[in-house]
Amino acid sequence: MIAKPMTATELEIISDAIELDLYLKLKHRFGPGLYLREITIPK
Repeated sequence: MIAKPMTATELEIISDAIELDLYLKLKHRFGPGLYLREITIPK
């Protein structure tokens, strides 16, 4: 298999998958309200 540079779309999909995974872990641990409050704070 030849390794090729990932496209922006592929990186976005991976990024979204990681964020979703983290969201689900936090939701499972702390309940649904916490993460939504966290992400509304400007970085």
